[in-house]
Amino acid sequence: MKKHWLTFICLTSVLMASPFREEFLDEVMTMASMNPTELMGNEQTFIRKFYETSKQEATESDALVRPVYVTAQGDFERTMAYMLEKGKIDCLMGWIHTPTPATPLCTQGSVSQGLVDEEIAKDPKRLFTVMKRPEIIRNFLQQGGFLVALYPKDGFLKRTEEQREVFNQVKKDYPNHLIDHPLSISELPQDMVGATYIFKTLEDEWFAFAIQATQANAPEDDLTWVMWFGHADNPEIHERINQVIELSSGAHPRELRSRL
Repeated sequence: MKKHWLTFICLTSVLMASPFREEFLDEVMTMASMNPTELMGNEQTFIRKFYETSKQEATESDALVRPVYVTAQGDFERTMAYMLEKGKIDCLMGWIHTPTPATPLCTQGSVSQGLVDEEIAKDPKRLFTVMKRPEIIRNFLQQGGFLVALYPKDGFLKRTEEQREVFNQVKKDYPNHLIDHPLSISELPQDMVGATYIFKTLEDEWFAFAIQATQANAPEDDLTWVMWFGHADNPEIHERINQVIELSSGAHPRELRSRL
């Protein structure tokens, strides 16, 4: 594996639990408490497990796993944006790696034709995950987070004209923080679909959050979903980061690299 600009964040393993980790997860739990009752309980049970582990995975029907994983994803993203705003973290950057441009970047909150699979559109729990994240991602960018949109070169044209217009408008609204980076591949490997984020604490600890999922316009049952959260030097998490860096060919904004 090639050496990447991010490799230096692999530090000596942290043997003791980080106070920041607990503080962060406490905030994610608070964010989760604001969700509809029918989603909140399962999500909080799921998040609570991250106090003891850095990785969770499930192989279930899309109807069962998506509401938990994607709702949690939104609350992790919301917490990162909140902590960046409050000055509790720095150097926040994410990559959303999907077969077509990321769903929350292609809608302003409504469900346009073809945005999601018909079964998801009929399922209130799964539809909530689609409606929730556009505002969260825009706030992420507004607070100064950097985001790279990764997708195969033909993925843009697989979105409708309306969705492409929304995506282009978001790029105009956040020209310094949203990086459009089509990939030179024709298809994204299934195990690389998802999102990955890194950030630095005030104590110079590097943390990461990542999810392996399926996109809302192409759900499939019995595929493995994975979520990671913890120190970036955790071997499993560090491996995921390197996979994404390899996929993205090092795509990142100069403004961030100069601060790393």
